[in-house]
Amino acid sequence: MINFRTFYSSSMEKVVIFSLFIYPSALLLVKGGMNGVMTLMLLFVLLVRLLPPAGLPILVWKKEWWMYVVAMFGISVAILISQIANDDLLARPHDAASRYWLALPIFWFLLRVRPSVFFALQYAFPLAVILGWLCATDKGNGVGFTPPWLNKILFGDYLLLFGTLSLFSIDWFGKDSLLLRVLKWLGFAFGLVTTLHSGTRGAMLVIPVFIAIYLYLRGSRLSIRTLASSFALGILVIGIAYFNSPTIQQRFQTLSNEIVTYKNGNRDTSTGQRWQLNIAAIKIFLNHPITGVGPEIVGGKPDGFAKEIQKMWEAGELSDTAAEIGRCCQAHNEILAKAADLGSLGVVALLALYFVPFQLFWRATKETSYVTKRAGILDITLVSGHFVFGLTVGLLGLTMTAAFYAFSVAVLLAACHHTEAAVSVST
Repeated sequence: MINFRTFYSSSMEKVVIFSLFIYPSALLLVKGGMNGVMTLMLLFVLLVRLLPPAGLPILVWKKEWWMYVVAMFGISVAILISQIANDDLLARPHDAASRYWLALPIFWFLLRVRPSVFFALQYAFPLAVILGWLCATDKGNGVGFTPPWLNKILFGDYLLLFGTLSLFSIDWFGKDSLLLRVLKWLGFAFGLVTTLHSGTRGAMLVIPVFIAIYLYLRGSRLSIRTLASSFALGILVIGIAYFNSPTIQQRFQTLSNEIVTYKNGNRDTSTGQRWQLNIAAIKIFLNHPITGVGPEIVGGKPDGFAKEIQKMWEAGELSDTAAEIGRCCQAHNEILAKAADLGSLGVVALLALYFVPFQLFWRATKETSYVTKRAGILDITLVSGHFVFGLTVGLLGLTMTAAFYAFSVAVLLAACHHTEAAVSVST
């Protein structure tokens, strides 16, 4: 006869393992997949709350976790204050921001499951990269496949991030088997190759950062020498990629030509349009420094940014094409976009999303447990990647990428603090 409690506990772990295993692939390959995985986990957390299985540990709350909680609510609070200040209360701008605080119960729940569930992450990241590589492979006409819900820039950025996480997870829970080690190296190789093939220039900026993290991983210290070596190795990697990839050569040549063209008075190039919108965002922020002009509204009536862009276009400060893009999009920089939309409060809230988790993860790298240290390094890689990627493209304002970032931070933070949080077993 099947013991219900045993079956329930076993099923709970299987659902968690399945969710951790598929969520990176769901982001890349399934429309709405990342939000679907997060919703599944939230529903499951609610079920466990209403009907807890036997043996769940009782947790001790750590004071430093309050920083994490506050950081996850920061964007929602900044949006609400900006809406009140601009007399424009709508629910839609809170959609993506809600993903951050919705990840909190997931974090709390993952602290109470067995640590073996985190083993799934070792397979999740390389699997996502390999599947992404298969989808991005040319279909005989020289055009790589990119899902319509994830543009080429985000696709290339995340493949590089997942590939790096695959590499850094080697021997995370002890010495890997030969098969698992090969899988992780393949994940890194395919991630790097596919990103270079995509020609995503923004991804190049993060390579020296990832190299610095790798050197830190090997030497457990970060010094001026390490940073200098990281920068030199990053330039070397980019140089090798440049001379061996016609796609990268073309992208950098295009960038060079667009800069020259911009200086000659033609502002309607890809680079020129981005530069105009970034400058516009700075001007808007300086005119509305505290609460901004209101959060971005996807669809429906024009938001505050679009209205300001219209005024600047009418004043001749923006080209026609840049103004057209600005009316439907934001600045191609996460920090500048939040500065224009939400003012100083938005910038502080955004930086908290980066640096509060970063600080918690940095502390984890100082722990005596090797498993905890490695989890902290994976976390630092995750946060650093999103910060650098956000310098050239908006990430954390999209529901799918906000869900991925919030979910990943919750998962990896739970992996860092799992063993020290559980102190006894409930009856």
